[in-house]
Parts: sequence; structure tokens; C-alpha cells
Amino acid sequence: MTQPGFWGHNLIALSWLIKHKDNLTNSQFNQLLLNVYEQCHWTFSDVENSPVIDTLYQGELNTAVLHKNCRALLFNSSNNLHQITLAASVMHLYGQNWIKAQDKRRLISILTFYSALNR
Repeated sequence: MTQPGFWGHNLIALSWLIKHKDNLTNSQFNQLLLNVYEQCHWTFSDVENSPVIDTLYQGELNTAVLHKNCRALLFNSSNNLHQITLAASVMHLYGQNWIKAQDKRRLISILTFYSALNR
């Protein structure tokens, strides 16, 4: 997901959707997934709603790195309530078996971006 939306709303929505897939009809799931996809490609007039995260984490990928970056997001910034749901959503998505290494790097980059944003 190249456009996480303001405070990662698109990641938060995607994680929620995956968690609750069994409670939705196929039609509902597909429509909501399409909505998330479309949100990832919206053009926002407010630059805060469309952050440019142009770096990609290049270090080792493991849960220790994930936890370190989640802790940084949770404890190094306190200007936004969404940091809690973003960290939980990134951890959930990171653990999905279909998430590739490149996607995991992107998720860590998003955590890093938002944890540095409010220092």
C-alpha cells in the first residue's frame, strides 16, 4: 500500500476488513476492499492526508524490528490517537502469510515515518 492515508487510515481499514472477513458476505467484503483500494488512489488537497513516504526500510526483517518500530510509534509520539490503531494494524498485516518481504519493508517504513513525524 503506497498511500497509507492520514495516520495510516487505509492500513487501519484494510486490517479491520481482513480481521472481519468471516462476518461479511462476499459482496460486502469485495465492496469494502474496493473502497479501500480507491482511497489509496485518491488525490487529497491537504498534504497531511497524502503523506509522501519515499523511503523503504532496508534492514533485517523480523518481529524484533517490527516491535521496535511499533514501540517508537507508540512512545515517541503522542500527538494523535491513531498511532495505537496504526501500530496494531501494521502488526496484524505484517503477520499475514501473503505479505511479501517488500510489503513488510513498506509497513516498517510507514511506522518509521509516523513515529518521526511528531518528535
